[in-house]
Amino acid sequence: MSQRLNYYPLLGGLDYTTAPLFVDPGRALFIKNYACDLNGGYRQLGQYERFDGRTAPSSSSDPAQQEIYRALITAVPGSGPVRGVAYFNGTVYAWRDNAGGTATVMHKSTAGGWVAITAASYIPFNLGNTSTAIVEGNTIGNAAVPTKTAVVVRVVYYGVWDATTTATGRLYVTSVVGAWAAADPIYVGATQRATATGGVTTQTIAPAGQYETIQFNFYGASDKFRLYGVDGVNPAFDFDGTYLCHYTTGMTIDKPTHIAQNHNYLWLTFAGGSLQNSAVGDPSGFSPRLGSAEISLGEDVTNLVAQKDTLVCYGRNSVFVLYGNDSSSFQLKSFTRQGGGISRTAQYIGSEVLALDDSGLLFLQAVQAYGDFNAATVSDQVRPVFDRQTPSFTIMQRSNGRYILFWDDKTALVCTLAGTKVLGYGNAGYAHQFVCGWSGEDTGGDDRSFVGADNGFVYELDKGDSQDGADIESILRIPFNALGGPQSRKRWHKLRLEIISPSSVTIRIAPEFDYGLSSGLVQDADFIGGGGYWDSVAWDEFTWDGGASSSSTIYLDGVSPNIGFVIYHNDKATPFTLVAVGLSWTPRSQDRD
Repeated sequence: MSQRLNYYPLLGGLDYTTAPLFVDPGRALFIKNYACDLNGGYRQLGQYERFDGRTAPSSSSDPAQQEIYRALITAVPGSGPVRGVAYFNGTVYAWRDNAGGTATVMHKSTAGGWVAITAASYIPFNLGNTSTAIVEGNTIGNAAVPTKTAVVVRVVYYGVWDATTTATGRLYVTSVVGAWAAADPIYVGATQRATATGGVTTQTIAPAGQYETIQFNFYGASDKFRLYGVDGVNPAFDFDGTYLCHYTTGMTIDKPTHIAQNHNYLWLTFAGGSLQNSAVGDPSGFSPRLGSAEISLGEDVTNLVAQKDTLVCYGRNSVFVLYGNDSSSFQLKSFTRQGGGISRTAQYIGSEVLALDDSGLLFLQAVQAYGDFNAATVSDQVRPVFDRQTPSFTIMQRSNGRYILFWDDKTALVCTLAGTKVLGYGNAGYAHQFVCGWSGEDTGGDDRSFVGADNGFVYELDKGDSQDGADIESILRIPFNALGGPQSRKRWHKLRLEIISPSSVTIRIAPEFDYGLSSGLVQDADFIGGGGYWDSVAWDEFTWDGGASSSSTIYLDGVSPNIGFVIYHNDKATPFTLVAVGLSWTPRSQDRD
């Protein structure tokens, strides 16, 4: 009898909930270090390497040289986990508590490794009640003691600076000359603009924060693009690449937890469900007379996301949406009280917001369309994972459509999206525990992702061919396929696996028969990678015997109603993609149970 051939693509991702008999054969029953690819197939992942600004291990193709480079790269100085990581103006920054755990220090990556950023010093002041405020770039002095001078790099104050209202705040300064003290008059030129309430003060950043940052230019000038952040234990701050300066909002407990920008306002949330906006175009201006306002949500905010013309405020058990373009038209509406979002899980994707609630992952507009959270979830096929995992944080890799939800056990759930369409779910497993991260475009327009770990290191994801030098274990278990019907027994002859790979790779394949009641011989399948099409490849990277895709065949020896496979790889590797499976078989008898 001639053999029959069935060929099917590998796509659709994990499926934990469908009955085995009805699972689409291209889906997966188990995944480790694969994700659905935007172009189809399962893309192997899990590569990352340590980072501090020095030469990357992956910059060399020589394994020995890679280890030399790796050994030179150090953890962020200090103790405990990395508290936050961000990429700003071409440089990676990280926060970690100092060696004694008494303060947090911001560090900058350089060609020589991590370098501490010294927070700007300030002169506290009040009686800022002249008609002209002190501004950045002013040189201040003391008419009584001309030798006292300083250059102002940032002005942060509460209140309104005019002839009738007293502004109080901080003048962040550099190039300080003389010993400034309380009651010193502060002049700009021949005019007193304020009075010092203390001497030059060094900022102390309280430890144990959880950093969240945005980047924006509130002022329009090309040199005013800045990094803004909060950490839940210190006031909000901005950083221009040189000076780190904290704001004062007038709150008794001035420790904002989340941050966003919308309509040229800086938005902050505080404990107790307080949502506050700055003055328009002035991220440090938190005075009602300047347009600043406070809105009470009645529940602590867990995620704050700017979405087009609205601001989405997640609580643990509710969602609010703020509409309007300015302080005169802002209107807060309750979106739902049937559910909310778990902290640090909301991401803006296309025109939508995706967040994790107890019922699973949900798009905001889907909640409105279906009317309840359970109906709106887009993660039914992986629902069991949410019952046994604890979320840590998320990042969104826009170039490959990956929403990555990191758990607290060195793993992550990877949701691949084409716009707002879910293509499927995969899983990642890591050698280290990641606790914070940043993802976005670098100055060259390339997507990059950095994560901080509990061991104090910063790592760059999707970099190199290993997990910081360790092999990557990748596993894909394909559902049992009952070609010709579940009661029809078949003799299985061959399996043909199609992959796309930039380099040669050997993959181990273990066949399973009759829902795993018996198994076949575990075999290695060799694939020639690095192929391409004429006129579309770099000549020195072309493998002449390799195609755009590669296939390998293993021979089978089994009789059963159905067949499944475990595809296994445990080695260093550049990412490859499992594309399709072909099965050769002949029908046998019918089961008559």
